Amino acid sequence: MKDLSIIVPFCNEWPMIPFTIRSIFEELDESGIDFEVITVNNYCPEVEEQHEAEIKSYTAQLLDTGVVDTAHLDREYFNITMRNYLSGRRQALDYKTKLKAIEATLHTDFGFPSESSTSKEIEKLKELIKSKDEGHWYEDPGGGQLKGMQRSYPWLKYFEYTDKLSHWQAKNLGVQNSEGKILMFIDAHCMIRRDSIVKMYDYYLHHHEELNGTLHLPLSYHIIEARKLIYKLAIDTEKGWYHYSFTNYRDNDVNPGIPYEVPCMSTCGMMMTRELYNLVGGWPTELGIYGGGENFLNYTLSVLGKHKYIMPGKQLCHHGAGRGYHWNYNDHLRNRIIATYMFGGADIARKFTEHAKGRSKTLFKIFNEVLDNESCVKHRALIKANQVMTIDEWLVKWR
Repeated sequence: MKDLSIIVPFCNEWPMIPFTIRSIFEELDESGIDFEVITVNNYCPEVEEQHEAEIKSYTAQLLDTGVVDTAHLDREYFNITMRNYLSGRRQALDYKTKLKAIEATLHTDFGFPSESSTSKEIEKLKELIKSKDEGHWYEDPGGGQLKGMQRSYPWLKYFEYTDKLSHWQAKNLGVQNSEGKILMFIDAHCMIRRDSIVKMYDYYLHHHEELNGTLHLPLSYHIIEARKLIYKLAIDTEKGWYHYSFTNYRDNDVNPGIPYEVPCMSTCGMMMTRELYNLVGGWPTELGIYGGGENFLNYTLSVLGKHKYIMPGKQLCHHGAGRGYHWNYNDHLRNRIIATYMFGGADIARKFTEHAKGRSKTLFKIFNEVLDNESCVKHRALIKANQVMTIDEWLVKWR
C-alpha cells in the first residue's frame, strides 16, 4: 500500500496538466514518501460536442471578419484546417505525422495552402484527412501525453471516465484505482508551491487522528498573486441554503504554523484518510460536473462529527481557466439538491427546492427524481446511519 495517493481529475486542461503533474513530482521526488499520482481524464462525448460547436463558431467569426483570406479555399476545407491549426486543444494524436504530410504536400511554412497550390493538391490533402479516424481528431491531447508518460514513470497512472461530464465521478474513479493510505485531491489547473505537500503530509500523517477530519491548503486564483483565500459560510437556514464563499486567509496567531479549524473549505488541495473517504461514501454517483460536490463533502463531514482544517503557509496556485465546456442551471441545481438531501435529508432538500430560482414545476421534477433515485437513497441511508448531529445543530458552533 502506498503512503500517499494524489488524485488529479482533468478535462481539456492542456497545456496546464503537464505543469501540474511536474510540480507534484518535483515536490515529492526523493522525499521518502511512497507516492502515486492518479490522473483521470474526463474528456467525454458531452465535452466533444461542446468543443465542436465552439470551434465552428470561432471559425465562422474569422471567416465573417475577414481575418484570414480564404478566397482560394472552399469552406469545407477551411473548417477542417481551422479545427486543427487554430485550436491547439484538439490536435490529433497523430498530429506530427499529419503536419509533416501537409507541409510536404503544400510546401508552406504553416500548413496552409499558398496561392500557387493547385486544386489537385488540395483534394489530395482532403483525402488524407478523411482517411484518418475522425474520432482521434477531438481527443484531449493532455490525455494522450499522460497515457504515454505512464510507461516511463511508475508513480503515474492514467484512467478515463467518459460516462458523463463530472469532476466528482473522476475523483471517485481515481480513489477506486489508488493504493494510498492518505488521499489528496489537486485539480489539473493548479500548481504546488515548494515543500507544501511534504510539510502537509508529514503533519497529517502524525496528527490525523486528533484532527479527526480533513486538512486543506489555502488557494489563490493566479500564479503570481500575493492574496490567499479560504472559504467562509454562506448560509440561510430558512431557505435551506447551505453554501460557501471566499474570504481572506489568516495565519494562526495563537499557534503559528499549526493548522486551525474552519467550517468549510475547497476539496482542491484537500488531504483525507481513506477511512474518512469511505465513511462519507465518496461523492454521490449522481453528481454531474458543477456545483454540489463541495457542499456535499463539507456539510456531510459536519453532520458526521468530523472537522476541516487549514494548513498554514503556502497556497495552491491556479493557472488555468476557460476549459472549453459549460453547464446549465438545471444541472447545477440538481447537484445542489442531491448534496442537500445527503447531509440534510428530504425536508431541508425540499426547503432548498422551494426557494431556488426557477419554475416550480421544473424544480420539483428534479427534486422528485433525486428522492426516487435508488443510488441517492442508498447513499443518504449510509450517511444517516453514521450521523451524530443535524446540520443545524452543527451550525450552532459557527454562529
